[in-house]
Amino acid sequence: LAYREENQQKVAAFHTTRTLGTNTKVLLDEDAGKFMVTRARDLQEANPDVLDFADVTGCNLDIDESRSELKREDKDGKEVSYNPPRYEYSYDFYITIFVNNPYFNEMRFQVNSSSIDITPPPSVRPGMPARCNPETNVEYRNCKKLGEEIRQALTQVRKDVREKIEQAAAPKAAVTCPYCGATTTPDASGCCEYCGGAVNG
Repeated sequence: LAYREENQQKVAAFHTTRTLGTNTKVLLDEDAGKFMVTRARDLQEANPDVLDFADVTGCNLDIDESRSELKREDKDGKEVSYNPPRYEYSYDFYITIFVNNPYFNEMRFQVNSSSIDITPPPSVRPGMPARCNPETNVEYRNCKKLGEEIRQALTQVRKDVREKIEQAAAPKAAVTCPYCGATTTPDASGCCEYCGGAVNG
């Protein structure tokens, strides 16, 4: 309960700078380094989890394919298979965001609002089943592109945060001050700790 109340304050302070997705959306607050995943229009009421970019440990795009056989009626009115068999293919796109959080470790949501169904045309060569190339379908390509964009954005913000943490943790190298000649470790603004002269640049 305390977590939900604390999260409510984070939602109130959240300022969306970038939106990714159509049905379920990934909202980014790039200035604060935070994000949320939601379908809600009223964020205050929904109170979606607000997470730090640093909480992201990975992000995957999964494309689930299922197929169902198409049948035809024979002269007796019975359902029979085509020869060769024909299939309708159905595709769903899922994003899984892996996070470091005390209450959950992943967030999974569907990119497309409904399955993308593709029925390939009958085979040109008798006896050879028709091949399905989903990349020829515009809706499929758009969903895949959107999924890749979400995955790329979350992977990039995680990488940026990790680089900042590594830079902050890197040992400071001692240098000789060109002004006073002292061996010094430059402060945060790159100045000599003894005379205040600009050591870096």
